[in-house]
Amino acid sequence: MLRAILVESKKGTSIQSDIDEGLSDSAIYVGIFGQVYSEITVEEFRKAYSRMMPVLIYRFRKNKRIKSVIRGRSNVDEFLRAEVKQYDIRIRGPFSNETALIEAVITDLGFLIAKMVKESANIRRTIGR
Repeated sequence: MLRAILVESKKGTSIQSDIDEGLSDSAIYVGIFGQVYSEITVEEFRKAYSRMMPVLIYRFRKNKRIKSVIRGRSNVDEFLRAEVKQYDIRIRGPFSNETALIEAVITDLGFLIAKMVKESANIRRTIGR
């Protein structure tokens, strides 16, 4: 029923075309932002948001000892504060445990899918199907 597309594992000639293809084939964007800032990941988020896709954002920081991570002053944290929060998108985390992160993503996807199904049913009722 659900299929995840991990753009990082694609082997195409252009990462941008892989991102575009992945987003075209998707109904929900799940962004997991780690310790390394990447313009490619930022652009991926921007494209998903511009397509008005439902967006789920997570912060994963495995190494809690790096000063910029402790203080929340890394380039990733700056991006999340400056750009993602301006759209009133909830940022879940930081998670330091992969199991907890996966459980949160699965739970949030379940709630979001249920909401999307309910909205679709309401639309069908409205148009008289």
